Amino acid sequence: MDRGYECHLTFDAEQASLVEASCPYGWTFSRIEGDPALGQRLYCYWTAWHGSHGVISDEMAVAISLAKRNGLPLVRAKIEHIIYDQRY
Repeated sequence: MDRGYECHLTFDAEQASLVEASCPYGWTFSRIEGDPALGQRLYCYWTAWHGSHGVISDEMAVAISLAKRNGLPLVRAKIEHIIYDQRY
């Protein structure tokens, strides 16, 4: 069951209120303490999903540009291919 693609832009949480206020339409904002790849600090995220790799790649490029224009502390950008995601 292919669920499409998930994009995460990761930011240092030092400016979390500005990162949240700048979150693009259609994206979600979240924060988490302790990223499995980045370590035990507080991070915040913009996340978006789409069935098309091309579309999510384009949306990611626009969101990165927005983050840079706003001087946000961008740490990481990634796209994941969701193969299976079942919640219980």
